[in-house]
Amino acid sequence: MENETKNSILRRLNKNDKEILYKWINNRELRKYSSSYQQISWDEHCTWFDNIQKDKTTEIFGVKRNPENNDLVGTCQLTNIQQNHKRAELLIRVWEPELGYGTTAIKELVDYAFFCLQLHKIYLHVFAWNARAIHVYEKCGFKKEGFLKDDVIVDGKYTDQYIMAKINNLD
Repeated sequence: MENETKNSILRRLNKNDKEILYKWINNRELRKYSSSYQQISWDEHCTWFDNIQKDKTTEIFGVKRNPENNDLVGTCQLTNIQQNHKRAELLIRVWEPELGYGTTAIKELVDYAFFCLQLHKIYLHVFAWNARAIHVYEKCGFKKEGFLKDDVIVDGKYTDQYIMAKINNLD
């Protein structure tokens, strides 16, 4: 982040993160909370990693263990950034959710989106059965805006999703 502070738990990704992200993305247990599992090859991962740094519609950050430690416990990103509509989609994967970093990471990323990128709305999709994530999003000020029945297939079963969003009321 351009405005990283000493208390921030978000940081820009660097080439040293490539291997741990590859390990996480290919872990079925870690992926089940955010998407359908699909094995990714090293070459596919490297292409994604190299391109994500150049993509102007995505801002991805590593979630650090704490402000003094650069070890990652996940990623948090804005994707589908649309400056013409002043909105973006939030995606987060915290690989050690029991540590409670999700709330802090989301709040930091939303602040970045609203104050640095001057966006008006941040939205997200969350599996309807993921009560823990829904609770965290609500704690961060997100509200349910819609319900998508049988929206995605996860492990061969249709899964419902909520659309949640947070509006920047200060702009």
